[in-house]
Amino acid sequence: MRKPANLKTKWFWATVSVAGTFALVYSLSRLRLETVRLDWMLVLTFTMLLSWRAEVWIPGVRSKITLSDTFICIAILMLGPWAATVLASIDGLARSPRAGKTNIAWTAFINMSSMNVAVLSASLLAVRLFGPLDHLLYSDGQLDRLTLAIGVITLTNYLINSSIAAIAIALFRRQKIVKTWTENYLWASPAFFIGAIAAGVICKAITILGFYSFVMSLPILLLTYIA
Repeated sequence: MRKPANLKTKWFWATVSVAGTFALVYSLSRLRLETVRLDWMLVLTFTMLLSWRAEVWIPGVRSKITLSDTFICIAILMLGPWAATVLASIDGLARSPRAGKTNIAWTAFINMSSMNVAVLSASLLAVRLFGPLDHLLYSDGQLDRLTLAIGVITLTNYLINSSIAAIAIALFRRQKIVKTWTENYLWASPAFFIGAIAAGVICKAITILGFYSFVMSLPILLLTYIA
């Protein structure tokens, strides 16, 4: 996306940028105070970066399906909000250069900020409602609560992410926000939930079989992308 030209769009992007920067800085500060599985953090980062080219644009709209959303959901469940927000920042920066050769730095910063806001908001809401998600994941007899938590994460992430993009496009093109959202982003919702279901299955398998279940799940994710 080109750098915004009208005042309303500039103010909106400025607000998103400030919120996204605060989310990243705060998450980094919390990571310094809390223990996190650095091995899983590195594995998810490496795998996510390998899959950053695996995205499909839905014909006729501006929405796209990516595998990285699944890995971020895995990070939310296993590592918590702070690590997931950092991974979202990395993903936003990794995807940005393909947006075009002009204003790459601006596009990267905006992509990172919007993903930070969506991921941190979704994960904090789930933690507020269900408690620490890693405890929920490793506990027996909590499958129903885990499923609800994944649903909350996915729905919140999807609504915030798509709304930010729709508002920005609507302001830039002077269109109606609701119409822009329904025409360009409503049809991307199944992809979010399918990815979230895959993330939940993978995480539960990891608690039973360990790291190798994550490795075995990668070909399944690849086949899903190809399909």
